[in-house]
Amino acid sequence: MIAPLLKQPEGKMLEFKRDLSSPRNVLKTLVAFANATGGW
Repeated sequence: MIAPLLKQPEGKMLEFKRDLSSPRNVLKTLVAFANATGGW
């Protein structure tokens, strides 16, 4: 499931994170992706 994603480049729908130590930053990124193309 993850292996195919790792082969794709980053873009509007995919972003790789090197450091997941801050839950706040991860949540901000998730919300930004959800709102990027008309999400709520």
